[in-house]
Amino acid sequence: APINNGKAMKPATKAVYDALLDAIITHGKPSPGGEHYPAGVQVIEERQWRETALNKTISTGNADAERKAFSRAAKEIQDKNLVGKWDKYVWRVR
Repeated sequence: APINNGKAMKPATKAVYDALLDAIITHGKPSPGGEHYPAGVQVIEERQWRETALNKTISTGNADAERKAFSRAAKEIQDKNLVGKWDKYVWRVR
């Protein structure tokens, strides 16, 4: 999947991004609105995203390695402005 600069995502990053989309389908609820949340998007709690990603086995290491892999990939996705985050909620940026 291309990103803003045209480079493909690393496999672990793509798995974490796909987990975001899966978690939104499964757990998404309408944006609470207000100044920090865009209207018309589905939001999930960040823990739901993390749990979905960890269930996909994003790393071949132990649980600690998986948590670190999730954190690295989630930061990369956020840095590329593919996901929004405020407080405990995250959402896909279109």
